[in-house]
Amino acid sequence: MNDLLEFGKEMKAHSWEIKLWPKTWKEYDGATSMTWNEVKLVASERPSVPKEPGLYTLIAKIDVAAHPANSPLMYVGRTKNLWRRFGEYLHDERVRIRRPLVYRLLNQCGEYIWFYYTTCPDSETRLGERRFHLAFMPPCNSELPGVLGQATKAFP
Repeated sequence: MNDLLEFGKEMKAHSWEIKLWPKTWKEYDGATSMTWNEVKLVASERPSVPKEPGLYTLIAKIDVAAHPANSPLMYVGRTKNLWRRFGEYLHDERVRIRRPLVYRLLNQCGEYIWFYYTTCPDSETRLGERRFHLAFMPPCNSELPGVLGQATKAFP
């Protein structure tokens, strides 16, 4: 019985709520011609990430049975320097303090996390991040914009 209780606790600790809402995907009004680059979130990949502003996402690439389509988008962010932000995610302490949900994700699934990024002018990153939040509602973003954020807090 104790094994079953422990298994249940462990499973709950690894639960993430993914929202699949086609309405928000259809209403996405952002740029559609972004060029996305992907790198595994490991130190050896850092040199390939540019020191430019941009948007980025953290994706859990679940490579089970070589199935190509099992990769939830877990976090959306913006930064003035993609290279620096990539490096921050390699150091536990900074992530834990500033982004506790990302810290949890990296500790639970670190070997499966990929960093997708696109460069864009710093003046466009805030709006781009907001539009992605509205479309995807990533589970590791604790602050979602406007009515969406209010609704997720009102109806947990």
